[in-house]
Amino acid sequence: MTDCFLLLQKAPKFGNDEDYVDTIMNEVISQASDEGAKYRRFWRRADHHRDRRRSARYPRGSIDRGPADGRKAREPIAESGICAYQGRDRSGPTACMRSITKIDHLKLTSGDVVNMKFSPDALKDESKIRRFASLIRTYCETGGGLVQFNIVDGGTLRDAQKHPERYRDLLVRVATYSAYFVELPKEIQDNIIGRTEFQEV
Repeated sequence: MTDCFLLLQKAPKFGNDEDYVDTIMNEVISQASDEGAKYRRFWRRADHHRDRRRSARYPRGSIDRGPADGRKAREPIAESGICAYQGRDRSGPTACMRSITKIDHLKLTSGDVVNMKFSPDALKDESKIRRFASLIRTYCETGGGLVQFNIVDGGTLRDAQKHPERYRDLLVRVATYSAYFVELPKEIQDNIIGRTEFQEV
């Protein structure tokens, strides 16, 4: 069992522009969408909106025993169903977006919002901002939908957890909404901190 677990840990992960795994992801989403369409309600609305600060990934993850690839039981699932799981998109933002655009977005019954986090240094001058704008334009032109960003470094977010009184005005993008970071539950703060922080566009 241990050897099998280690092999799964080392297997290619979605979000790195690898056709093999991206094709599997697309097939899973397509089949889940087709199956869900057979039922009147796939997820109870009350579960999704019990707390506006929590997205559906938390209640869905809470009933999951955890897959063999390393995500622990009851941890939230990947964001929006199409984002790479936290920390597994290791080939840069372009590769991550290319993986996402391979998905049939018409099958995404719960939306297709993508959350990304960049270090402020990645956009610190005009040439980097132009590259960033080009990244967004290309993503949209190749089939991507809604994409939203946090431009903040992990060190700032961790300091805000320790000293919330210093960061009352720190706004972050959570899912399809923005919120003051220090007012969020710790599990969501940790999740935002855990998102891959791209250093370059």
